[in-house]
Formats: sequence, C-alpha cells, structure tokens
Amino acid sequence: MDSFEHLDIDELQRHQQEMAQKQVEIERLLKVKLKEAKGDFVRELRAQIEARGYEVSDIASQLLGRKRGGGAEPTGSYYVDPDDPSNTYKRGPVPQWLKNKMLAQGFDPTDREQRDAFKAEHLNLVVG
Repeated sequence: MDSFEHLDIDELQRHQQEMAQKQVEIERLLKVKLKEAKGDFVRELRAQIEARGYEVSDIASQLLGRKRGGGAEPTGSYYVDPDDPSNTYKRGPVPQWLKNKMLAQGFDPTDREQRDAFKAEHLNLVVG
C-alpha cells in the first residue's frame, strides 16, 4: 500500500474520494456477481431436482419446512385425495393441490357447489 504521509490535505481528500468511488463500484459489482451466482445455483438446483423426477415446488416447500396437507393429522371428518393420501382437506382455504385437481377435471374451485360435487365424486371422506 502507498504511503500517504507525504501528501497534503487536498491530495489526501482526493485519494479518499477516489477510494470511496472505487468502494461504491466494488459493492455494485459484488451485488451483480452475487446475483449472477445465485441465478446459476438456482438453475443448477432446478436441473438436479427435475433430473431426479421431482417437482421443484415440492422440494422447495420441504426446504422451507412446510408440510403438505397442513402438517398435523386432521381430526374429525376430512377428505383424502385417493391418488395421494398425504393430501387432505377439512375446511378453510382450498389448498393448491385440490384447486389443481379440480381444474384438471373441469371443475371451478371458486364455486362452492362445484367444490362440493368434486369432493363427493373424487375424494374419499374419512369420518372421524
């Protein structure tokens, strides 16, 4: 590193300003490079997940610690997806898995009558 002891105040202030500008540029470039690296990592991770035959959303929810079907075992009566018993529905907001199944079968998940018809026709009721 250069010795600055021989410089006067104006020269020291100029060097300080130049270093501050370099610091700002370094921070900007670092943010860009980190964003690029993160994007590369996400693409690699997505490719690995898909190559193993998994759904990215399933793996992401597990990474975040969310359990499918609401977590705890439901109590009382509830509906079970016959294609995936980990998908359960009791009441409240319609879960994404149920919306997707309904849409795939031509039902409107926003219509209560259609939801009730779908549950009766396509889900198993577990009486508890």
